[in-house]
Amino acid sequence: MTVEERIERLERDNQRLLTEINNLKGDAEEVCARKFKLVDEKGKTRAVMDVMGKEGASLVLADENGDVRAYIDAPENGSRLVLCNEGGKPRVILRVDKDTTALRMADENGKIRVFMSVPETGPGLGLIDENGETRASLTLEDHIILRMADENGRIRVFMSVPETGPGLGLVDKYGQIRALLDLDSNGAELSLLDEDGKPVCKEDRVRRKRSWE
Repeated sequence: MTVEERIERLERDNQRLLTEINNLKGDAEEVCARKFKLVDEKGKTRAVMDVMGKEGASLVLADENGDVRAYIDAPENGSRLVLCNEGGKPRVILRVDKDTTALRMADENGKIRVFMSVPETGPGLGLIDENGETRASLTLEDHIILRMADENGRIRVFMSVPETGPGLGLVDKYGQIRALLDLDSNGAELSLLDEDGKPVCKEDRVRRKRSWE
């Protein structure tokens, strides 16, 4: 085959290819399907887009080892984004539904260690230990409240800042408040209580019941 014949053949092939592309453009404005799957050069599935009834639409992304690294879904009651580590364990979970927005973060074993939420009542933050006990929580509703717990999940310290002024409370392992420190427009007040909740020191003024007691 001469050079001229080869050039002529390439021109015919190019023209045929252009015609096929133009035909595809005319027919490919909309593609309808229930499921799409993308594979890499080794044939491993790297992405799946699917629609499954009440579970809604979902998109799953995997790494070169086939471990799921991220997925998004939109069921009937909301939407969710999940990010996973190299072993496929969820490390970050973001969820939105009609009542709240929530963010959860997990450790390398997939255990939730931090959570944040924004329900209608107000935002909140929680810190969780390796045994699943909430050790600290911060909430903001009518006013801000910080609670700290022991290894058994019992509240041992709380602080609150209502309109009347800040307060600090110390709680024993049985759940009884043993010390209260208040500060309002009348000044500071310290109250010490016994194991039955009875004052063991004289108070200069009546202690008002606080929302965190």
